Amino acid sequence: MHVVLGILGSLITILILVNRLSDTGLDMGKLNPFAWARRKKWQEKYYADPAFSLDSPMEAAAGLMYVMAKCSGEISREQKQCILHLFQKEFKLNDRRATELLSSCSFLLKDEDKIVE
Repeated sequence: MHVVLGILGSLITILILVNRLSDTGLDMGKLNPFAWARRKKWQEKYYADPAFSLDSPMEAAAGLMYVMAKCSGEISREQKQCILHLFQKEFKLNDRRATELLSSCSFLLKDEDKIVE
């Protein structure tokens, strides 16, 4: 019986100490390995280059078209119109979807030096 009381006393002491540590600001959730793995996976996805999040081959081809146009400098208005026309003709997209694809390419591929090299 005295062994059971010793184990229960130790368990209650540990729980009270954990409660006091959490009251002072020490987060015990950091010690959870499952939460740590989930946090680590989210950080890797958050800090990754957006160009690596392309899902479809159409987005990749559109990105390459955008980078090749931007390779010689900033894209002019005529080049944008030409790219939009190619998106509509080759990918069979409507005007709105082609514009969305061009704007997403300009967001995802801000630094064309990474792609060219």
